[in-house]
Amino acid sequence: MGGAVVVEVIALWGDSDGAIGYRQSQAELGDAEHPDALARTLADDGRLKLLHSTSWRFLPTGQVMLTYAAVSDGNVSGQSSHIEDFEPASSGDPMAPCPVWVTGQQVAAHAARHLAFLAATDPNSCATLTEALRSALDRLPAGLAGALPRSS
Repeated sequence: MGGAVVVEVIALWGDSDGAIGYRQSQAELGDAEHPDALARTLADDGRLKLLHSTSWRFLPTGQVMLTYAAVSDGNVSGQSSHIEDFEPASSGDPMAPCPVWVTGQQVAAHAARHLAFLAATDPNSCATLTEALRSALDRLPAGLAGALPRSS
């Protein structure tokens, strides 16, 4: 099974076409290692500007995944994707908040919604964002990451 905690970093950036790109990386947390320190190691490309804890989830392996959003100056190298769908993951059961399955796209969208909230409410965080990412995040609701409009 490995370690009890896995740290995941979702590196986010804005593209010139207004899309939000992301790259995921993860590693098991070592004994006596702080999750923030491991997240910084996973995210740091020498240009890291913002690291923000966004969520946790229970994995089928019995581990807990701690997720962080990371922002650097410019695009992040390595294999990446674009967030195509910002619909949140949901179990559909009010007594079981953990969805059975969560895609990387859903995790990245959740992290982007967190950054949209920070961009709108925290001047220090907002100052770390590139213009392209700030512009892309402006199209997302600036509410809490889990807050959704009520359907009528």
